Amino acid sequence: MRNFTWIFMAATVFVGVSACTNEDTVSNTVIEALYQFNDIDNKNPINELCPGWTQEIVSPTNDNKTWQGHIFVSNHDGSTDKYIQATARDFNNANTEKTYDLWLFSPALNVKKATQKVFSFYSRGIYWQASSSLEVYVLNEPKSTASRKELLHIKIATSDDGDYTWVASGDISLKGKGDIVYIGFRYQAQGGCCNSTTYCIDDFAFGRLQTPHYIEEDDTPAYEPKCKLITDTIYTFDNALQYAPISEIEEGWRDEIISPLDRYEDDRTWQSRIYTNNSSIEKYIQASAHRGEYNNNWGISYEWWIITPALNVKDAVHKVFSFYSAGAYWEETSSLKVYLLKEPKSTDPNKELLNVKVATPDEQNYTWVASGDISLEGKGDIVYIGFCYQAQGGSNNSTTYCIDDFAFGRLQTSHYIETSETPSSELSPSSIN
Repeated sequence: MRNFTWIFMAATVFVGVSACTNEDTVSNTVIEALYQFNDIDNKNPINELCPGWTQEIVSPTNDNKTWQGHIFVSNHDGSTDKYIQATARDFNNANTEKTYDLWLFSPALNVKKATQKVFSFYSRGIYWQASSSLEVYVLNEPKSTASRKELLHIKIATSDDGDYTWVASGDISLKGKGDIVYIGFRYQAQGGCCNSTTYCIDDFAFGRLQTPHYIEEDDTPAYEPKCKLITDTIYTFDNALQYAPISEIEEGWRDEIISPLDRYEDDRTWQSRIYTNNSSIEKYIQASAHRGEYNNNWGISYEWWIITPALNVKDAVHKVFSFYSAGAYWEETSSLKVYLLKEPKSTDPNKELLNVKVATPDEQNYTWVASGDISLEGKGDIVYIGFCYQAQGGSNNSTTYCIDDFAFGRLQTSHYIETSETPSSELSPSSIN
């Protein structure tokens, strides 16, 4: 069981398509957020893991160590701790002569509009060395050479706290520090196998008071907070790869196979599709239990889900979503249903079946049908949309359903079809604005 009070990550806020919350200086600013870094990968740089965060290697110029994700699994209780760390340790001792100066920068923090004008985080360390340090700055630019930067004298883990002990910074006021600011973490150390402290950062909060440190346990559901929420986007799936699961081509989307449970029996799911017809190129997501002439999946029942990233209804200008659907090989045993979810999983106890327009046998095969703008007013501050496909296996026993042009926070647009004459600069790739 969890040993903490879980708080869902609040909104990373944007206004308009690419607007800024500071009128005209910064395109994406955060008003309230909690970054728990639970969707990180081990040893990947922070800028590849959590959009909006950046890192800078001041020195050495010939080394790729930087602030990066780290996943620690306890052998004692199976708990999983995910966080960001910086270290100059090299067990081969090949970097002994190198001096490290590594910076980690938060996204743009909108102090002017934040209700709580504070930030906080947790820090910890191990392999303590006096030559290593962790400093925290408030800056007007996300770079070490910012024209205005101020060293903050705040609580950070020290050797007195022992190894791997998380230390709360407390709530640090940003009043009077500027309307839009960044927080910079500066790590300095000497290379070598035993010459540097490893420093870790987790649970960075802004616009809210500090909460207990979060540790994911082995029975924690997979829907823990992510680094970003969406207020305005359209997914045209133009980066599709032929027959690739959606989770591999679109960040934040999830696919879930309810049945068949045996992946050796069949491992298909919602997947991308590329269809070329003369000069036009269609790229979309589809689900199909059709096996063609082989018919070796007869008798298998399918239930597949795709679930969107977290949609920030509270801060969206247009509190609507829309999509296009199409179908072919119509069978009464197949269905496409659309659900409103509070958690990105098919077993969400609060899921609501939505009465929305989807393609039916009344349309010709592969005719795109607009859902229209579907209101999310009153449905919750943070929601997910789930598409559930159910069908029976066999060569001529199931409908193929397709989804394209999923939009949120904006009104529905015309269905997009790429042509061979379309310049690459005019393409509408999936984006989070």
